[in-house]
Amino acid sequence: MARLLNFLKFQGSIENLTFITTPNGTFVKRRSTLNRDKIMNSPGSEGTRNTMEEFKNFTKSGALLKTGIKNSYEKIRDRGAHNRLNCIMNAIKETDDIHPRKWKTVATGILQEESKELLRNFEFNAFAPLHKILLKEYILNAEEGILKINALIPKEGFKTTKDATKAGLKLYWSKVDFESFENHTESSEEVLVPLNKVPIDLSISVPTPPEGTGTNVFSLALVFYQEVNGKLYLVNNREFMSLKIIGVG
Repeated sequence: MARLLNFLKFQGSIENLTFITTPNGTFVKRRSTLNRDKIMNSPGSEGTRNTMEEFKNFTKSGALLKTGIKNSYEKIRDRGAHNRLNCIMNAIKETDDIHPRKWKTVATGILQEESKELLRNFEFNAFAPLHKILLKEYILNAEEGILKINALIPKEGFKTTKDATKAGLKLYWSKVDFESFENHTESSEEVLVPLNKVPIDLSISVPTPPEGTGTNVFSLALVFYQEVNGKLYLVNNREFMSLKIIGVG
């Protein structure tokens, strides 16, 4: 694909040339002779149709996974989170060893332990992996939906800006059915922890398990606040905002 170097910046097509503007510049390519009717009906396009079917499955599965954690996702994610998650869902789909190509699904692939491992520890914000801003080990009880951090000294256990006064943690428990494309999610209240040197045993619990069937997915959101005149203001710095999948089962 050629890159447009002059001052002309526009999108669209002129005759058989198509111009595409991206964050990396404006590009021009020759318009393909393929059209939707040809792709959907031509015997020679069967491979393309197969790829399209599988693409729809894993992208829809990725979107489904995010629905229950939407509030934290929209606030914390980095710009590449969508594509990185789709890559993981595609890899999970590929572990489906039951169905032939075109019919491979995330719902079947996720049954494999190796697929669950692919999804565990997924970071929605690559700028702030959880282990870089939460410096203390946590324990997840997946049976009861409880996360514990024992003997936490907040001032030492979190890494944040010098202006932050409190940490905010929220635990999500999702039941994700990749076959029926249903997501049922429950969450804890956001737990606010003063950033002082007083040791605490921190416990965060989801009060009721989510309904439905499917894969259990646990996600932990961590952000920081600055308190000014009794009001909390989010530290809106991507290096200190984390959202991570911490359990899959």
